[in-house]
Amino acid sequence: MMRFSAAIFVSTLAVVLAGCGPSPANIELRKERQQLLARVQELETLRQGDLARIKALEQQQDIPALVPQKKLERLYTAHGLSFGKLTGGYREPADSPHDTGVVVHVVPTDQEGQALKAAGRFRVTVFDLGMPDEPLVAERKFSIEQAHEAWYGRAMLYNYVLKVPFHVMPQHPRLRIRVEFIDELTGRTLISEKDVTVKL
Repeated sequence: MMRFSAAIFVSTLAVVLAGCGPSPANIELRKERQQLLARVQELETLRQGDLARIKALEQQQDIPALVPQKKLERLYTAHGLSFGKLTGGYREPADSPHDTGVVVHVVPTDQEGQALKAAGRFRVTVFDLGMPDEPLVAERKFSIEQAHEAWYGRAMLYNYVLKVPFHVMPQHPRLRIRVEFIDELTGRTLISEKDVTVKL
């Protein structure tokens, strides 16, 4: 009788223990959880890599941004360049029979296309595309201080006025002006071009 009772007890215990084991649903949930945790870790590793790349690119800029990117997105900052109607040839001295350079009226514009007085450096290059071998006829760089002196914000004008004399006399009246602006605040380089006609 004692042996029979012990056998029943062992059998019952085995059934109970078997019933307490993990169900197939629990096993599946654990597998899904492990997969999700692995995916989260993978995404975090990718995010850290992206942040490191962004930081490296920011350090490579000529002028580091003075404001964090998240704040920049909420500010009105330079996104483009707009040429004024008076951009074209100029003469010095005034009684010269032909233009001696170009004067560029240009202003940075914000993300909505509105004129924006932004501090920065300029590089202006002028090309006579009819001279394929050596098309560059003028070039001038403007520091932040020089650009500040070239700002004109009176009457109907609201732009930088950049004078660039020819170092090679062009052979054709139609020229292409290329303006590069490096924004002091964001470190962005903005580029725009305009074709003009000068008097030769």
